[in-house]
Amino acid sequence: MYTLQVRLIIRDLCINLYREGTGWLVDILERMKIGKADFAEIDMLEELTTQIEGHTICALGDAAAWPVQGIDF
Repeated sequence: MYTLQVRLIIRDLCINLYREGTGWLVDILERMKIGKADFAEIDMLEELTTQIEGHTICALGDAAAWPVQGIDF
């Protein structure tokens, strides 16, 4: 569910930096979904979302970060 939300937002992001960061979010979430992620990637997700959130001129970066930040690991 979270990966679908993030994927839909990726195609509409206006800044390449956030397009790349949200791609990383999807990759990590997909690996978590199939059980191939490393525990260190949990911290990486948090770091990525804080780098994306609030650093874009449009709301789409925040919209990609917030659902991931809401996951209770």
